[in-house]
Amino acid sequence: MAVHICSNCGHAEHLFGEGGGEKLAAQFGVDLLASLPLSMAIRMQSDGGKPTTVADPESQIAMIYQETARNVGARIAQATDRRFAVLRAAVAQEPLNPAAGPGKMRALFTLRYSRTTAMSIKSDKWIRRMAQEHGMIEPFVERQVRAEGAQPLISYGVSSYGYDVRCADEFKVFTNINSATVDPKNFDEKSFVDVKSDVCIIPPNSFALARTVEFFRIPRDVLTICLGKSTYARCGIIVNVTPLEPEWEGHVTLEFSNTTTLPAKIYANEGVAQMLFLQSDEACEVSYKDRGGKYQGQLGVTLPRA
Repeated sequence: MAVHICSNCGHAEHLFGEGGGEKLAAQFGVDLLASLPLSMAIRMQSDGGKPTTVADPESQIAMIYQETARNVGARIAQATDRRFAVLRAAVAQEPLNPAAGPGKMRALFTLRYSRTTAMSIKSDKWIRRMAQEHGMIEPFVERQVRAEGAQPLISYGVSSYGYDVRCADEFKVFTNINSATVDPKNFDEKSFVDVKSDVCIIPPNSFALARTVEFFRIPRDVLTICLGKSTYARCGIIVNVTPLEPEWEGHVTLEFSNTTTLPAKIYANEGVAQMLFLQSDEACEVSYKDRGGKYQGQLGVTLPRA
C-alpha cells in the first residue's frame, strides 16, 4: 500500500491513502484542508501539484508525513474550538492509517499531544509588527540604540528575540526611617522616598522601584517574561519583573536591588531589561483582564496592592 500526501492541498487525497482529506474532515468535524498550506517538508518534495508517493507505509518519512497530517488536523480542530480530548477519542476509535496498526498510531498520537501546550519565543519581525499594527509597545523603537551622538548608552529597542525596555525618570527609593516592617498586605508608602532625576542612586544593600518608559498591551495568547541587562548584572544590580500576563496592560514596574556594599547608579531613559514574548498555540481560557487583575492599566510606579 502506497502512502499519498497532497503537495498543495488541491486534490481529494489530502492525507495518505484514497480520500484521506474527506476522512479527516468527517472524523474531526471540520472542513477540507482546501486553502491550508502543508509543511515545508512536504512542499519541498512536491511533484508539480501531484500527490507525493512513499512506497513503504512503515518508513520513517511516511511516519513523519502521518504526524504532519495529524498536526494539520489538530490545528483545524482547534480553530473550531475542539479540545485535544476530542481528538484523542476520535483517533482511538478510528486510526487515520489502518496500515500502520491501531496500536502504533494511538501511541504516536499520545506522544504527540499528551504533553502540555507548546509556546514559542517571538522574533524581532513579530515584535515590530505587533507594536506598529496593534500598539503592543508604546513608544516603540524599531532598532537597537547604543549611543546618542558621541555619548554611549545602555542599549534599548528591538533585539533578535526580545525588546530592551528603558527606565523612566521616576523612582521610589527604599528607606527604613519611617517604618520598621515591610508588610506586602499593608504597605506603608512612607517606606519610599520619591526621586525624579536622570540618575538614581540606590544605597548599599537597598532597593528602588521605577517604571518603564514603554506602555505594554499584551495579546491574549502571549506571556511576557523579563530578564535583566548584563551591564547592570555585572555591577551587582539585579532587575526583577514578574511576568506580564495575557491581556495585561500598563507601565511595567521595575524592581532594582543593589546587592553591593557601595551606592549604585541607575540611568533613566536607557536600557535596563529585556522583554521576551512567548506565544502559545492556543489562547488562554481566562486572561488577566478577564479576572480583573489588580495591576491592570497601572500608570507610573505602582506600589504593592493587597
